[in-house]
Amino acid sequence: MALRETIFRIFAAVVIPTVWKQLVHILEVEETWVLGLQDQSCTHWREEDCADLRALLANKARVQSATQDYLHGLSDMELNRRLTERPQQWVGELRSPAFIILHIVTHAFHHKGQVVAMLRTLGYPAPDTDLQRA
Repeated sequence: MALRETIFRIFAAVVIPTVWKQLVHILEVEETWVLGLQDQSCTHWREEDCADLRALLANKARVQSATQDYLHGLSDMELNRRLTERPQQWVGELRSPAFIILHIVTHAFHHKGQVVAMLRTLGYPAPDTDLQRA
């Protein structure tokens, strides 16, 4: 059964109610944390920021590129050293950038699991998402 783009906007009874909003949330959170590590603020995304699949994929590429650029600019020591100064928008304990990147990845996997469950509930079997086989 082919997956139609409209399926991403169907309501399901979860905190983030659509597959589409789950995907947007994953990207917005990654951007927010990575900018936070650099003591830069991020504005919340608006619905029109990801109005269609092309815009979502463009934002995904932009966020991934910004994350990679940030990581490539750090030495191993900087990556693994706990922050010593609190960024303005920081929430919680000061951690190392490596810890925050791990948090971003586990957060994405959490929502990826929710997306798979939502798709199955809606009658669309999700593809194999195991990174070992992808």
